[in-house]
Amino acid sequence: MTGRIPLLGGLLILQVLLIGLVTIGGGGGENDSTDNFLNFDPAAVTGFSIADGEGAVVSLSRSEDGWQLDSGLPADATKVADVIDKLAGIQATWPVATSTSSQSRFEVTEDKHQRRLTLTDGDAVLAEIYLGTSPGYRRVHARAVGDDAVYSIDFANHEVPARPDDWLDKNLLQTDAISQISLDGGWGWKINRASTDADWLVDGAVADADAVQKLIDRVQKLRVGGFFEGDPSELGEPRVVNIVDGQGAHQLTLRHDLENDDYLLISDRVDGRFRLPSYAAEQILLPVDELLAKTETEAPDPS
Repeated sequence: MTGRIPLLGGLLILQVLLIGLVTIGGGGGENDSTDNFLNFDPAAVTGFSIADGEGAVVSLSRSEDGWQLDSGLPADATKVADVIDKLAGIQATWPVATSTSSQSRFEVTEDKHQRRLTLTDGDAVLAEIYLGTSPGYRRVHARAVGDDAVYSIDFANHEVPARPDDWLDKNLLQTDAISQISLDGGWGWKINRASTDADWLVDGAVADADAVQKLIDRVQKLRVGGFFEGDPSELGEPRVVNIVDGQGAHQLTLRHDLENDDYLLISDRVDGRFRLPSYAAEQILLPVDELLAKTETEAPDPS
């Protein structure tokens, strides 16, 4: 019996140590929080604003038609939803500071911040935070309004730019089911279906089917570069593309901005002035000989 007492005592000590380790490492401590940094329901968010601390602000709102900019133009709904979901899922761990005097150093104050994010449901504020300096790759110091604690969170300021260009739905001019397309002007052309079959005609002549299909695909999958902010009066002469698609007839007007080597693009279907990269515009403004079927004499020598 006396020989078993030391053994039992040792087992008891080991058991106490194991309990202590579980308590320390198991997340049950007061300061070892696994709570979310922000507490809101992403599905409830109907408004999202981003300010950069230097006067630039982007305001986004959600309606039955989806997310849109304050101009009324559609926003990139996937990007907006991804950012909101990420913010809702950020975990709060140990704060890096809790004193008000440290907030300015981390740039998370009302007067000094790199981003201020506000998420709302109607007039109700669901979450509001300041983002400041970065302590490392894809990390940023953050503080929720009304809380003195500053955290290092898994996020980055570049994920929430304060420029409308970065939130605009770049596909807002895309279309489908084009049945006719023409380019006005001295070196313009008209593409339409032949009356007897499904072949394309260019100015009444047989078209190069592959070239015409590529052109139509480019127009149907048109992707703008962002908003145009220059002076249209200083641009080249307008070139007008007339389109008949599944929604009816509409026009695209393009003007070359030589200084910036891109194009102003205006649609009579969607309000706004947009930038279009030169390579994308020039793949639409093709000369007619690139759209016509090649004759035997024009065909390359196979040898």
